[in-house]
Amino acid sequence: VTKGKVKAHVMPDFLEEAVDVMDPKQIAVDNWLYYYDCGPNLIMMATFISGDPTENDSLHLRVEHTHFYTLNKGVNEGGHYHYDTTPDEIEYEAYLNTAGYIYRV
Repeated sequence: VTKGKVKAHVMPDFLEEAVDVMDPKQIAVDNWLYYYDCGPNLIMMATFISGDPTENDSLHLRVEHTHFYTLNKGVNEGGHYHYDTTPDEIEYEAYLNTAGYIYRV
């Protein structure tokens, strides 16, 4: 992200009780995560896939997943990317490549 701001989150310590991450309203998840706007000058690492290559989607892979950190000195920004919050000024610069294999760790 060379211009503009994005919405992001970071995770605090894990909760002792279970969180239903499949809840379409995401109420428990939204109450647990810390959300903030940050940017510009962000380096982002992303994965994009066309779909789960296994039968019955057994790997439960996300189609897109992106994390980032800032290049701004003295600024402590980084986390999970959601979307941009300044659509009239946002600017992305991307260098992409393809992978031959998927590994789930």
